[in-house]
Amino acid sequence: MSVGPNAEETLSAASISVSLVHFRSDLRQLSDTLRGLEAARIAYAAAGAGPVSLYVVDNTPQGDPALDGTVRDHWRGPLQLLRPGRNLGFGAGHNLALAQADGEFHLILNPDVYMEPQALLRCARYLRGHRRTVMLSPQARGGEGQRVYLCKRFPSVLALLLRGFAPAWLRQAFRRRLDHYEYRGETEQQIREGVLIASGFFMFARRRALQAINGFSPRFFLYFEDFDLSLRIASQGRIDYFPAVCVVHYGGHSSRKGIRHILLFVRSAITFFSIHGWRWW
Repeated sequence: MSVGPNAEETLSAASISVSLVHFRSDLRQLSDTLRGLEAARIAYAAAGAGPVSLYVVDNTPQGDPALDGTVRDHWRGPLQLLRPGRNLGFGAGHNLALAQADGEFHLILNPDVYMEPQALLRCARYLRGHRRTVMLSPQARGGEGQRVYLCKRFPSVLALLLRGFAPAWLRQAFRRRLDHYEYRGETEQQIREGVLIASGFFMFARRRALQAINGFSPRFFLYFEDFDLSLRIASQGRIDYFPAVCVVHYGGHSSRKGIRHILLFVRSAITFFSIHGWRWW
């Protein structure tokens, strides 16, 4: 991995803020997420880097009484628990934290993602050494060890239908098209500069770049807010696929979460295509 000559020397001033939005999250998975994040914070501090601050947004309307204990049991760094008193949605929840964050870098993190101890350090070093890059997308695996491809090209309606709802035999018939959409073969063990879209469950970015585009769009409550943000942040610089960091994601699969999530997915897809242009095939 190539970095600029002063990348490591200047990390002492490189603070990181992390935002995590909670709404009926599995607290066991959240505990694992926080354990991984705390280990990464310790490794970052051991390298002489700046502080890591955590912002947890509790989108539960009445507040989750078990959340405080779960967070404080596993996190020892600077912490702010934010309770808006209603479910703001994914993007607006992260925006609430981003408005208060002051780190050089900002990590948008899902409550069901486990990272390795060197994750924060490697991401910060890379961004310090690659000034044209404003956001990183890691290598990822699912909860059963399967490879998950986070980076995407501009979606078509067909690609979304195939990935979300088609049986395996039909997806196989469109395998080459779907592989191209997911950058398969291009986002493996080598850095891929300039991917178009990154997944919102782990976005490591320059805070100023996120704030320059006002974070996530308020037009999305859930789903496609990460697609929209990725396309807009291109005005600030490029998104790179960064396989030196590997995370495990235990969530996803909106089509398997019931009719309400399917309807939210469809509504957000319509909003996305209405903003950025429709592509059917």
